Formats: sequence, C-alpha cells, structure tokens
Amino acid sequence: CLDGFDPSNKTEWVRGNFSHGCWRKEELQCGGEDSFLTLPAMKVPDKFVRLWNKSYDDCAVECSKNCSCVAYAYANLSTSNIDGDATRCLLWTGELIDVEKGGAVGNENLYLRLTALSSKGRKSIVIKVIPAISASVLLILLLACLVWFRKFKGKHDKKGRPRRLIMGDLRFSDGLGEETHELPFISFEEIVTATNNFSMSNLL
Repeated sequence: CLDGFDPSNKTEWVRGNFSHGCWRKEELQCGGEDSFLTLPAMKVPDKFVRLWNKSYDDCAVECSKNCSCVAYAYANLSTSNIDGDATRCLLWTGELIDVEKGGAVGNENLYLRLTALSSKGRKSIVIKVIPAISASVLLILLLACLVWFRKFKGKHDKKGRPRRLIMGDLRFSDGLGEETHELPFISFEEIVTATNNFSMSNLL
C-alpha cells in the first residue's frame, strides 16, 4: 500500500490476496490543509483526467484547488508530434487503480495527496525519536563517567593521594646482619608503567 493507506482486508493481504486493495487511513481535508507526497519511479494509475497545455506549476495548482483530486503527475509526452502538446498534466479524482512502484514501466513521479495530519504525524515521530536518542546518549555518558569516577576513586585514599602498595617493614641486609635500606613504597601507576600494563612479556 502507498503511504497513508492500509490494506482493506489485512487477513487476506497476509495470505497474498491483494484484490481488496487499500483504503486511506485519514480522510482528505479540503481548504488548503492537505499536502502532496512525491512518489518517484511509479507506474501511474488508470482512469486519469488529462489537462492540456499546463505547466508543472499549473498542474500542481489545479489538483491542489480541487478537493476531489487525490493525486497528479506531470511529464513530457512522446506523442507531441501528434497532438501538438508536448506536456501532460494528469489528475486522479477517484480510486487509484493499478498503481505500481518500480519495474520496467515505473518511471513517473506521482504526487499523492495526504492529509495534513499524516504529514504532522511524520514530524511528531521525528520529534519523539530525537529526544529519546539524546536521552540514551546522555545516559551512556553518565554511566561512563560513573564507572571512571569509581575507578579513579579506588586508586586514591580519602585525602586524594594515590594509594601505594605497602610492602611491610622488610629491609635489605648488607650480609653482616645489619639492615641498611628500607624497601620503597611503590605506587600502582609505577607498577603499571614498569610492567607495560601487566604485559605477559614482563611476567615475573
């Protein structure tokens, strides 16, 4: 089904029976409240009304001001040497019968009339999605900051000083029974640097 339309019989549609066609979800509103959606590479529907010697802008205005016009198309005709009119303006005022997208015969832009509510619905979806994405990104950043803070805090004492690995009161001996040097306190950062981030090649 085209944008703004749903299957008339969803049960049969799922079974592959499309004979019931599609129905418009929202009725058109006359009085300039409708908009036109461009559907590219379409096989235009049957049963159109042709307006002669109209420019593209004229064609759009003709359909826009006609409340019964549900779609229009405009293109150059290859039969201009026969009827003398190199352009065509096609309007549809009833059901859109035998319309297809793509394929060997799909080479026209079809301008489909939709209600203003349909176009607003698309905007409202975008408006709802953007804040949701922003909130998700913000939540991820907050979680990352929390993890970093906890990790950073774990490496420092309550006074903000880096925690050091306490080796106890072990001392070096000079071989004569006298202990001359205390083992230094080593920070975690120094160990990381010395072991190349605990590389297996530096395993003791």
